[in-house]
Amino acid sequence: MQKIIVTIPGDLSSEQVTSVYRGERPIALGSWIRPSESATNAFYLIGKSFRLTSDPTEATFTIASHTRYRLYVNGEYVGAGPVPGGRDCSYADSHKIASHLKKGTNHILLNVESLGVPICSREDKTPAVNFRIEITQRKQTVCVLSDETCKFRRNNAYLDHGGRVSEDLGFKEVYDAKAGTEMFAAPKLSDKSWKPVELIKEDDIILPRLIDPLAETTVLPVSILGVYNSPERPKDFPIDDVPKAVSEAELSPLKSGSIDNADNLLTGEGAVTVKTPRGDKPVAVVLDFGRIVSGSIFIEADDSAAGIIDISYGETLSGDTPEADRNDVMQADRIILKKGPFIRNGFDRRSFRYVMLEFRRLAKPLVIKSLRAVERLADMPLTGSFECSDDILNKIWKRGANTLRLCMQDVLAESPFREQTQWWGDISIMGRSIYYAYNDTSYLRQAILQTLDGQYEDGMFPARYPSGTKKVYIDCAQDFLTSVCDYYGYSNNKELMVGAYPQVRNLVRFFDKYLNSDNLLENVEEKIFIDWEDYDTSGISTVINALYCGILRTAAIIAEAAEKYEDAEKLVERADTVKKAINKFFYIERKGLYCEGMKDGKLRDDFLRQTNILLILSDVPDYYRKAGIFRMLSFSHLPQIVTPYFSSKLNRAYIMNHRNNDAIYNTRKNWSNMLRNDYDTLREDFEGMGGMCYGWSTAPVGGLIGQYLGIKPVVGSRRFAIAPHAGGLKRAKGGIMTDQGPLNVSWYLGKHTFNLKVEVPEGLKVDIYPPGGPDCGITVNGEDYPINFISVSGGVYEIVVIQPFNEKTAEDNFAGRTRGSVEVLDEIYSLGKRKSLHLGLRKPKKPKEEPAGEPAETEETSGIIIAKREPGTPSSFTLPVIEQEKTRAPRRKRMLITVRRKGEEEILFTTSPSADFGRIEKRNNRNKKKKTKTREAETTAPEVVETAPVPETAEPQPEPVKEPETGRKTITIKRKKAKPEPVKAETAPEPEPVAEAKPAKKSRKRISIKKRESRAAVVSESE
Repeated sequence: MQKIIVTIPGDLSSEQVTSVYRGERPIALGSWIRPSESATNAFYLIGKSFRLTSDPTEATFTIASHTRYRLYVNGEYVGAGPVPGGRDCSYADSHKIASHLKKGTNHILLNVESLGVPICSREDKTPAVNFRIEITQRKQTVCVLSDETCKFRRNNAYLDHGGRVSEDLGFKEVYDAKAGTEMFAAPKLSDKSWKPVELIKEDDIILPRLIDPLAETTVLPVSILGVYNSPERPKDFPIDDVPKAVSEAELSPLKSGSIDNADNLLTGEGAVTVKTPRGDKPVAVVLDFGRIVSGSIFIEADDSAAGIIDISYGETLSGDTPEADRNDVMQADRIILKKGPFIRNGFDRRSFRYVMLEFRRLAKPLVIKSLRAVERLADMPLTGSFECSDDILNKIWKRGANTLRLCMQDVLAESPFREQTQWWGDISIMGRSIYYAYNDTSYLRQAILQTLDGQYEDGMFPARYPSGTKKVYIDCAQDFLTSVCDYYGYSNNKELMVGAYPQVRNLVRFFDKYLNSDNLLENVEEKIFIDWEDYDTSGISTVINALYCGILRTAAIIAEAAEKYEDAEKLVERADTVKKAINKFFYIERKGLYCEGMKDGKLRDDFLRQTNILLILSDVPDYYRKAGIFRMLSFSHLPQIVTPYFSSKLNRAYIMNHRNNDAIYNTRKNWSNMLRNDYDTLREDFEGMGGMCYGWSTAPVGGLIGQYLGIKPVVGSRRFAIAPHAGGLKRAKGGIMTDQGPLNVSWYLGKHTFNLKVEVPEGLKVDIYPPGGPDCGITVNGEDYPINFISVSGGVYEIVVIQPFNEKTAEDNFAGRTRGSVEVLDEIYSLGKRKSLHLGLRKPKKPKEEPAGEPAETEETSGIIIAKREPGTPSSFTLPVIEQEKTRAPRRKRMLITVRRKGEEEILFTTSPSADFGRIEKRNNRNKKKKTKTREAETTAPEVVETAPVPETAEPQPEPVKEPETGRKTITIKRKKAKPEPVKAETAPEPEPVAEAKPAKKSRKRISIKKRESRAAVVSESE
């Protein structure tokens, strides 16, 4: 017994603050202590006793631990943890324990795990702990620290009889109920069984927990599938053989033994009495919890005697029993009963929906007081929502949101079933979806910081981390960089990108040793995952070089954020060099696809769907080759996509190339297979062979809100853009939670209208891009609106886009006319192809003076900000100047076209490049005839208008030219030189010939051009 009055340690000195990129200040606890012995598949108790002179008013227990622990104060369970740390840091949990302390002697007991082997989700470390207890009593604060006065002993309640659950997870638990009761009694540290702990010197940085504490909730079974007699088993039947035996068992109706009041298991109230027959015939009960549960089974009994309870878990059924042996994951635990009451709460988590309890060789009736499942998951309310006219998509969204909840554990686990760790293929999808569904970025931030901490010496990032096993995949490294950019877009936390850049640069240097004379990677030793495909990446692999190109482009964006502008330019140039080499060697014209690479100096004659999709995402093909690849993807002779992980990449490729209808079709086609059961989660694969709850299947949660409601955060600013897409839907509604409050969007299609309603919380700025072509009319809250770029602040806005009358329905009119994309989160990865990135992070060069008549100011009326000239809009990016005589403003801005004539001053025209990039003229001409005369040039006119005289002999020759940014046509008008004798400069042309030169929809030889088929037209004049 020891009375401790200790002053609280002061703040750490600046020399001790070594966390550079994390942004948190390390904390000081006590001393690192551990048992002086260790064993495999064992648990140790670490205890400390101290006295208090009065009841405390406040008390906080802060602990860092290398392995999993459970905390008991005076025999009462308090909490568990921790977040797994990396090689250089540990994370501390804080528990409020004032209600568990008392005046007099108090006992702290920690049950810590000693695996002795590496597992997928944690490194193999000794059970070392470091804690501090701050207690306030009578206006005095005392502190109890971990030090050499602590004692330890082996926890005999957990036996080492169980083997591994799988090669990636821990062990099956064999629990001795009699020894387990000792944890809830006051530890007698003076007893000889308790030994002094060992002090160790540990260089770990201790940081505050980066995510909120997990909440423990109770889950009761919803039904009893049956009460049976299971096949006989001998007394010494090994626990490792139980999962297979249960999966293959043939049960018979209960005839020997009994289970009285079994229905009490469903309510959690009332006792259940179990009797077994003499001999080895068990009594079994199969419970259905109605959904996937990620947790443990808690059992409390008032009375018991010698006997055995085997608990088997399964996400699915095999006949009448849980499929406890599935995909090499064998989930089973055992309780060895002794005389007297007991409490057992499983230490490790299991993933299950069905549980079978087999009672064997009970010496007397067992009275079960309580049986339930206990989950430890993030305590986050669902703040996002989505509902549309397609009920299949609604079910997919709801199941995806619930899948995310089960994966939010101490880390962002890819699944509660198989590996329970952070795979970057999964995190790159879950990070986006959690932001939209739960308004959280802390999980993504934690995963990024942990992975930065785990970078290997050669520069490669781990594919999963923290982990006891090394896994490296090139595509996971690209997913990691993408998620770094995602985090910045969602949180506006630029510091993390800046701090990460030196390590990103090391990743790029990792590939230098594989570059050949053609600037392509050759004979890369590292593996790729892609889509569970068995890829032959020997020689020069197209897919590896596609991933390398994507890594370079994303690294350029991070370099731009870190203000390393020269590095960014070099990275883009290198990506362009790789792009040219891939196009030169591997594109096969006759196939319209890229082959898989080159081996032994010969092109490989095989073609994969996955490789060509990755090339599109890395912006390797040009516009026409992309279109050809998308056509080829519809053919069945190419290998099909297997996983939801890669199918979500196909959806991204569709969306980034303005094929939202195709993305909806792909989602319905594949994800609808997961609805053919009564689960509320999304599976690992489309065929139902893997786990029943998997994070990489949740892409539609973020995608449906981000693309079809059109809600996206604007990179580098605290505002949002809304650009809804119909995508074949007739209506949609939903929203997300922002720091200022809920942002809600709803829309529906009328016969010739697109009706949009946006609810913006006070203090938030939102840019709205309604769909529709340049001939559409727009009203905002019932009043005509001149442009289709609407910037609003707090309020409710009802926007109607009116399509001119024609025979088509609104579904046809708006399906292909919706704004393709907004320069926000989903599009920044393609910007690496440009030599001038300007992501809102770097000040663009000072623009040339704007001509008179182009005011830069804005005017605000009733919460709507009308942008008369948009350059400088925070949500835009600055594009490079195309030519000296043609200056195109940022996307969703209008164009300025300069026409130079010999001996004359410059003449300026303005035009709207498409309905998507901004309407400038207020028009509502549904019932008006088309005007054939040339309109006068106005700053608000969306057409190109000429005010200067035109020679009578001028004959414009339109030539369609591809526009790389939008895929639209560019029309260049060339004019013949006018002879000086017959035509004078001050003589205007006769109107009649001009009218004859362009009858309605027949001749395109006019100076004022309005091309309905092309939504973006760039017009230039030469002498």
